[in-house]
Amino acid sequence: MSADTTQTAEVLEADFLAESPTLELSIVIVSHNVQDVLAQCLRSVFQALQGIEGEVLVVDNASDDGTVATLMPAFPQVRWIPLPTNVGFGRANNIGIAQACGRYILLLNPDTLVHPDTFRTMLAYMERHPEVGIAGCRVLNRDGSFQETCRRGFPTPWVAFTRLFGLERLFPRSRIFARYSQGFRDEQEIGYAEVISGAFMFCRREVLRELRGFDPEYFLYGEDIDLCYRAHLAGWRIGYVGAVSILHFKGESTRRSTTDALFHFYEAMRIFVRRYYKGSPLVPLLQIGIKLREILARALQYPNLWLLGIADLLGVTVALLVATRLRFGHFLGLPAYAYPTVFLAIGSVVVAMMLFCGDYLERRVQLARAAMAYALSMLAVAALAAFFKDYAFSRWVMVGTAVGGALWGIGARAAIQQLRRHGVRPRRVAVLGRGAVAHALAVTLQRQQDASVLFLGVVRYDDEPYAHDDGIPVLGSYGELPELVAQWRIHELVVATPELPPGELVAVAERLARWRVRLSLAQNSDELWVQRFVRELLGHEPAWVEYPLLHPRLRLLKRTLDLICAVVALSLGLPLVFLSAHRWSLLRRWWLVLRGHWSVVGIEPQSGEHLHAVAKPGLLTLARLGGAEELSPAVVRQLNHYYMRHYSLGLDVDIVLTYCIRRLRREIRPRL
Repeated sequence: MSADTTQTAEVLEADFLAESPTLELSIVIVSHNVQDVLAQCLRSVFQALQGIEGEVLVVDNASDDGTVATLMPAFPQVRWIPLPTNVGFGRANNIGIAQACGRYILLLNPDTLVHPDTFRTMLAYMERHPEVGIAGCRVLNRDGSFQETCRRGFPTPWVAFTRLFGLERLFPRSRIFARYSQGFRDEQEIGYAEVISGAFMFCRREVLRELRGFDPEYFLYGEDIDLCYRAHLAGWRIGYVGAVSILHFKGESTRRSTTDALFHFYEAMRIFVRRYYKGSPLVPLLQIGIKLREILARALQYPNLWLLGIADLLGVTVALLVATRLRFGHFLGLPAYAYPTVFLAIGSVVVAMMLFCGDYLERRVQLARAAMAYALSMLAVAALAAFFKDYAFSRWVMVGTAVGGALWGIGARAAIQQLRRHGVRPRRVAVLGRGAVAHALAVTLQRQQDASVLFLGVVRYDDEPYAHDDGIPVLGSYGELPELVAQWRIHELVVATPELPPGELVAVAERLARWRVRLSLAQNSDELWVQRFVRELLGHEPAWVEYPLLHPRLRLLKRTLDLICAVVALSLGLPLVFLSAHRWSLLRRWWLVLRGHWSVVGIEPQSGEHLHAVAKPGLLTLARLGGAEELSPAVVRQLNHYYMRHYSLGLDVDIVLTYCIRRLRREIRPRL
């Protein structure tokens, strides 16, 4: 490993591209927890680099999946730059750029595959067009469809307005309303663009030196737009070469990241608008639009919250009206002062119990969880009626509302289950390959019991007979792939053969684009890995498998407990806070807990570490129990990651109890 890898980000960025280039092309890749897709990316890169004097630099953004240790022996020709903390996409790219020796520098995402002709075509284009400072190529999704973000317009106030408020979606081919996605242009054209994708940015060295790379204020998104905009202001043109393409497995990096990708996406919009358009009268509307879009995007992450929530509120409301009608002879037979309080109270209790039990926050509808939530709701309503005698109108009304609401809610969930089970067309999956990897995946897919997926069989990579005989159907050979896709109506093709060059998969995606076949890569025959891969394929591998604190129910419960503790500390506990020697610091931290920026128990804050999507800074932490000021940064990071990976409410309780016992001992010892 180079001695340069031990330097800090600040040192590397200070001497930005000062030396003259010694190579034709440098390829900088920033990785974070994408070991398997990075390996495929590197294979395709070295295939495309044949005959070109170039180098590959991988800046690893503090991966904890063993990326560097695993891939360094397999790719000794790569210059590995492991970072101790996740410094963000733009800043990590700058660290790699600062060490690049190429006349041209390609900034490439790790979740991409490069066509074998891409680099030669891009080099030739840049030589013919000296006015172009940064260029991109055609980017394809994993199903071969065109990724519109690879060639965009600048998000001027008008362009941002048309996109945020849906005008672009209404008129996708309009030169007036679709300036951002530019759907009116041919995806295979060669010409100029305003913005190209950060997944593939082919840059002149002098442009990056002049602009000093990406702006580090952008952590995960927006760097590409900002860089292109600054290049445009500096007089450079942005090129687009639609004649060559790459395959982009979009979302792989962010899906495995511990950062809040949604927050950083919309934060990048806010930074760009604030920086370049602060004088425009449309800015207030843009800021409102960005916030509304962010809220909507977060809401759409939990479709059951809205679908089932509305169904439950409707059910308990109708049940209350019917029960009142049966008991008192009129749908609104309760005293006038009871309305609308009684509807709001019962509805709120049902929704709160559903959230507490996690019913709205799970991907799958579960009848048992809903039944338990309704039972708890009945007990809670009964307890409220005992405390508020003026609302204890009738036991029969209460029982009727609870039973009627439960029957409605459970019935609605049963209907949704049946619709999802029989109303959705199953995904038709086939495996392309031979050998152990293909066999292991085929066997696991054949045995899975998921109605949403239909395993069709294996497509042989060559004309040799399939080596295993486990009753697995053989559909045909690789040369017949387009015909097999059409005949068997294949929706997803799992490529599991090391013999197929990764770069050739770009051509495969293009060949199968008309059928929108989704490609997935598998290169490991280990049983546990195969099982996890299949769970991801079927959509059964949620993020909280690795980080339990990402489970929506646990996050909600933890936030509720934080709120209760903060309210108590800032009201009843205020005298005790003022008795502390660090009263103002403690008050500020409890205020941060109340606002949701901190937690009672969390992780130890560290400079440059962006882990807040998983856990928040805590008043109490594992590192603080061990004396955080005496621990090295590496040990603090290990303790933070231990907390995130092994989180449970029991662990929080253990930390609180341990802290209280230690404080009690320190108070008693001086007296003894």
